[in-house]
Amino acid sequence: MATTREDAKAMLEAAKKNKKFLMIGLNQRLMPPHVKAKKILQGGSLGKVLSFRTAFSTRAPRGGRSTRARVGSSKKARRSWA
Repeated sequence: MATTREDAKAMLEAAKKNKKFLMIGLNQRLMPPHVKAKKILQGGSLGKVLSFRTAFSTRAPRGGRSTRARVGSSKKARRSWA
């Protein structure tokens, strides 16, 4: 992300100042369905979980773009953009 130490420090300060996350390639980690799944898995009600898989689908209809989460029940997670 940054090519110099000074740039990295500036990026971290900007993220802190604006109360934002600074991260690479983990854009789905904080989606409500995945946060909910993590809580369920860590809660222990399912016993020892050996494997877990989620799905996040993206489809691009003609002339637009839409993204829908396929896991969870949050209305925010089921957004569509046309």
